[in-house]
Amino acid sequence: MQISPAQCWDLQRRDLMRPFSDEPMPGENDNTMTL
Repeated sequence: MQISPAQCWDLQRRDLMRPFSDEPMPGENDNTMTL
């Protein structure tokens, strides 16, 4: 699966802007988010 730089940056931006109360996105280290 190939991801263009624009898509990669969009994913990072969404991850940064996503509230911590939201459920973690796939592949995220959700150990630090949820107990």
